[in-house]
Amino acid sequence: MTNTFVAEGGEFATREARQTLLPRLVPFIGKCRAAGILVVFARQVLAADGSDAGSLDDIYPGRLAPFHAGGWGIEIYPELDPQPADKVLDKPRFSAFHGTALQGDLEALGIDTVIINSGSTAVGCESTARDAASRDFKVIFTSDGTITRALADSGWGAYTAEEVHHRTLAVLGHSLARIASLDEIAREIQQHAGSS
Repeated sequence: MTNTFVAEGGEFATREARQTLLPRLVPFIGKCRAAGILVVFARQVLAADGSDAGSLDDIYPGRLAPFHAGGWGIEIYPELDPQPADKVLDKPRFSAFHGTALQGDLEALGIDTVIINSGSTAVGCESTARDAASRDFKVIFTSDGTITRALADSGWGAYTAEEVHHRTLAVLGHSLARIASLDEIAREIQQHAGSS
């Protein structure tokens, strides 16, 4: 949820991220903070000169400048307002675990479950969910706390954003994650907080 993906003028930004996803995530994040749940903002950051892009250059040729360190594009969208107790994590690839200290940080805090939401259901969010499950974390993947975009035909037909989203949820829900709505998770957080 950086400027690149949310803000007007961001290279990969969509109106849906600003008008649909953001109004859902802001109150949800507030409920997590109130319950003492660690909030982690993972942002894709490459070296200022892009020298560590690796194979990303092949996937997104000429489109990686918004991810260069020090630029406007990598900043967390202001409305999400990261707080001092939150963690802002710079990740060099799609998964929040790849090339970061996230696993060790979570384990040191005794955290065994991650709740995943953001603006890229089938790329960053799915990569992080798969990585988390492989590292033995329990994964809760939000059905309405992630969005994605349509895919053009690359040999198997084109897919609408809704089709990509539903197929990703189906695959993850089958073997890697529990799929739940933001409201469902928020109710469980509130119940747990009330019972402890």
